[in-house]
Amino acid sequence: MSETLKIDKLCAAYDGESVIEDLSLVLNKGNVACLLGPSGSGKTTLLRCIAGLTKPAKGRISLGEVLLSEPGYHLPPESRRIGMVFQEPALFPHLNLKENVFFGLKSSQILTEKFEELTDILALKKLEKRYPHQLSGGQKQRVSLGRALIRSPDLLLMDEPFSHLDSHTKQSLIAQMSKAVRETNTTTLVITHSKEDAFDLADQVGILLQKRILHWGSCESLYQSPSHIDVAGFMGMTRFITGEVNGKMVSCPLGDFEHQSDLPLQGVVKIHVNPGQIRVSKSESVEGNGVISKLLYRGTHYLADILLKNEESVTALFPVSDWISNNMMEPGNQVTVQL
Repeated sequence: MSETLKIDKLCAAYDGESVIEDLSLVLNKGNVACLLGPSGSGKTTLLRCIAGLTKPAKGRISLGEVLLSEPGYHLPPESRRIGMVFQEPALFPHLNLKENVFFGLKSSQILTEKFEELTDILALKKLEKRYPHQLSGGQKQRVSLGRALIRSPDLLLMDEPFSHLDSHTKQSLIAQMSKAVRETNTTTLVITHSKEDAFDLADQVGILLQKRILHWGSCESLYQSPSHIDVAGFMGMTRFITGEVNGKMVSCPLGDFEHQSDLPLQGVVKIHVNPGQIRVSKSESVEGNGVISKLLYRGTHYLADILLKNEESVTALFPVSDWISNNMMEPGNQVTVQL
């Protein structure tokens, strides 16, 4: 698969203070990627560097065969074939929907046909004569996306496009945006604070921590095989328990298992455990290896904090049906916990 965006050892700073250090990533053509990270981690700075709005201190950025920046060279933003969608739609209040999408372009038969296609994909049909004050928040963001896509960018950047929307509107918008960028085969990089939004939208997810990308891979890999202990912690609900390695076998409070690591592990280790990896059953006739300390209902499932015998704790996730079949477990119940 051909590369669209390639960043190599990028560094950026504000007023002499480093924001990004030795950051590298590759985004293939047609893929949709989301970048997650806490506030102040440098996500927006990275987008600004890619768009040409901020000059990097070091490193190289290329888009296909086009060099965007490297030490001594900086391609102006207007010369980069990059579209942007911001947190705020930024529509012109005196222009209707169609005029906003076409702003700065000369109308042509090809663009008119593409406009019809995009308004169909983005569910904006029959709204082209409406002005921004006559549109909902979700509709305004879809207009912003249409304005970016009609220009057929080589790369689309989106900076927290869902942050001001209610949950129902956001879910609908994510589905429509995902359909639009995939049907137009537009390579897309999205910044978001929401893991759920990233999982709904992305082919790949990056975690920006410690001024660089510590993890870059599929959504599944974030939970199943995080590349750094801080990545596992950032994803939340993950717990670490103590174990001991002897050859390929690991012993821990949840039982014994064979590890798959190629590293020369031996002795005491920390084991990353996420809620979906744990099986819980109520201990009726035998003493369990844990006690439920907290139980939270989440509609389709429960989250249980379980205190183990060695005073460490884990969080388990199980469907409501499992809760019923286990005689409706409650805080204080003895349970058996296994991986």
